[in-house]
Amino acid sequence: MKIQIKQENYKQLVQCIYLGNLVINEFRKVGEEKKEYADFLEDVLLQIVKSMPKTELKFGYEYKAIPYEKTQDNLFSDLCDRIEDSIKEYYQEYRNAVFDEVLAEKLKLY
Repeated sequence: MKIQIKQENYKQLVQCIYLGNLVINEFRKVGEEKKEYADFLEDVLLQIVKSMPKTELKFGYEYKAIPYEKTQDNLFSDLCDRIEDSIKEYYQEYRNAVFDEVLAEKLKLY
């Protein structure tokens, strides 16, 4: 199967994958997480990191001779941080909605 995604939709795809893994694995105990989802997320993010340009803009100019000073692990962490920042409102809305539903169910019992 081949799925084609427009370049402008990559951000939404990565956000959805990241959010899906959060919902599936965040509250599981260590060793009980659904590894296939965490591994899939990591694989997608590593592909993004590997496809990043090998030069960076400094002061508005591109210096092709100056490679990134960051390691792949640092780039991976930076990418995760940017994704987390971009989805935190969506995830908080989700958690609030789940809390409201659970609370309403608990109150029905009384």
